[in-house]
Amino acid sequence: MAPRDVMINIGGIVIRGGKEDPLLTSGLGRRAPAFGVRVVRVVRNGATRSDSVWAADSGGILVRWPSTMAGGDTANALVVGNGVVVARVARDTPPNNGAPMAWWNDGRVAAVERRTRTGCIRDVRVGVPSAGDLVLRESFRRAFDALVAPCGGLRDPIVASDSLVARLRGAGALAPARTWTRASDAVPPLARWLLVSAAVLLIAEPLLRRTAECTRAREWIACAPDSASP
Repeated sequence: MAPRDVMINIGGIVIRGGKEDPLLTSGLGRRAPAFGVRVVRVVRNGATRSDSVWAADSGGILVRWPSTMAGGDTANALVVGNGVVVARVARDTPPNNGAPMAWWNDGRVAAVERRTRTGCIRDVRVGVPSAGDLVLRESFRRAFDALVAPCGGLRDPIVASDSLVARLRGAGALAPARTWTRASDAVPPLARWLLVSAAVLLIAEPLLRRTAECTRAREWIACAPDSASP
């Protein structure tokens, strides 16, 4: 850890970064974990191999979240978890060796997660401005909760009611399996009617052609000049 860095460790969330870092000064690291007891290490700069080993051996969550974005690009909205953060912030491209877990409004990936032996490592490329009230907004705090949620992503803790479960279960006897299967040699009704129509056309086509030829012959005879007249 660099000498100018400070670390806050309260409620299972460790944030390591500069003393003026907005994630530290906003009090996000002092929030109680929203999804059960876990250990999260948010490293703003200079994550080391020992951090990765810690995540693999302890089952912890390592969040590598640089304080500056080298890309210099910006975006207007961030989609993560069950919420959206609308703000113009800097962004960069995370490594492509993990599963996406956050996206920008144009579809580009903002954060990825890679599972380790017992924990996971996340790479977040979302700029956090040092000025303004972004880190104080409830939408950003919900996004922060999603980015430090247990490995595998944010899950809805609301349990379905008994009445809803009963409606989904349904009533009455179960349908027999043969109701949902079809014999391998069965012909679908539409295919059967197409075959019958094709057979009728094959039979009728010579008769129709002969009728048309006879009609044309009679018309020619009726209209042709009498060869026997002077």
